[in-house]
Amino acid sequence: MKVFFPVFQWAKPSMRGVLKKVSDQTRALKGLVADVHTIVYGFHDTKSTSFNNLEYINIEPLRDNYLSQLWQVRKKGFELALQHIETFHPDVIYTRYPLGDPSAVKFLKRIPSSIPVVFEQQAIVLKELKSLKKRIYFLVEGLYGKRLINLAAGVVGVTEGITRYESHRMKNGRAILISNGVGVDALPLRQPPPYDKTKLEILFVGSTNPWHGLDRLLKGIANYKGDVEITLHIVGIEEDGSLRSLSNSLHIEDRIQFHGFKTGQELDAFFNLCHIGAGSFGIQRKGLTESAGLKMREYCARGLPFFLGHQDPDFPSDLSFCAFFPATEEPIDFRLVVKFYTNVYSCHNHPAFIREYAYKNLDWSVKMKKTVAFFEQILAERRSSK
Repeated sequence: MKVFFPVFQWAKPSMRGVLKKVSDQTRALKGLVADVHTIVYGFHDTKSTSFNNLEYINIEPLRDNYLSQLWQVRKKGFELALQHIETFHPDVIYTRYPLGDPSAVKFLKRIPSSIPVVFEQQAIVLKELKSLKKRIYFLVEGLYGKRLINLAAGVVGVTEGITRYESHRMKNGRAILISNGVGVDALPLRQPPPYDKTKLEILFVGSTNPWHGLDRLLKGIANYKGDVEITLHIVGIEEDGSLRSLSNSLHIEDRIQFHGFKTGQELDAFFNLCHIGAGSFGIQRKGLTESAGLKMREYCARGLPFFLGHQDPDFPSDLSFCAFFPATEEPIDFRLVVKFYTNVYSCHNHPAFIREYAYKNLDWSVKMKKTVAFFEQILAERRSSK
């Protein structure tokens, strides 16, 4: 089987997590199919094109307006992808859902009908765009999204809710749940710091976008009156100064550390410094109650216990190394966080135990094996219908 994996995404620091995922997926696919070709089409920041198993095609926009740039680069990316399809002759095309618009519909219609297209879907798109107040995208997706999704042979949804939504949206109903994974071997096992029940260092890796709900963490830290000194380390792109302002107004600025974007050994050092990881606590702001976030999978692969504010298809509620808080707007209760970590720390080999769970359940070799089986099912159905 030959798989073509086009990615219509600009390479920039904020998209590093997405590109790392695509790189890990590509690596796993290479061990499962005869050939795979992954190309990232967009206007790229050269410092962000570091994953060397991906091909990057840079498309320079000719217009000044940002939306016009997006449309131009997107349209050109689709045109180039069609040329690569003609050259590569894949059996299957796998791509992240690109949002519906006339150029995306035209792109799928021009793909030979003999080649099935499978979308990977990360969100209930209209609900997310509405909650993020992206009015233009919402209107265009509303007009063209259903038409686009019905040109696909199938959809891989990363949560049950997304999969169910797309199954209802598609005439053929062919959607399967395969949640996000992680490249375990690419990440080192952490060396946990000692814990004497006087200090708890918490790590958050990611941007400060509202749907991560870091304000709930800050308010919870401000409310906490226990004996353990809590410090939150935020490692990622700071979208604006709102969280700094909030920490100042809550008088906890000495307990909230902003470190900026880190990779490599600098990032590894934070995993060895911190006792526990913080997930996302604001996905309800996107109209969701369940998510399959990449950061939780990285925490797990590195052997870091964590707590989060939503359900996740890969982490049952009875697991000992993760704790769940409701998807509400209430501040996080850090008495429960401290109690949770104290219990985890009592298992002295917990990093290795957590990482073993990642190998068995989250590694991309496991996830992409299911995805390839889905491809094979679609191809077999097509052969039998001839």
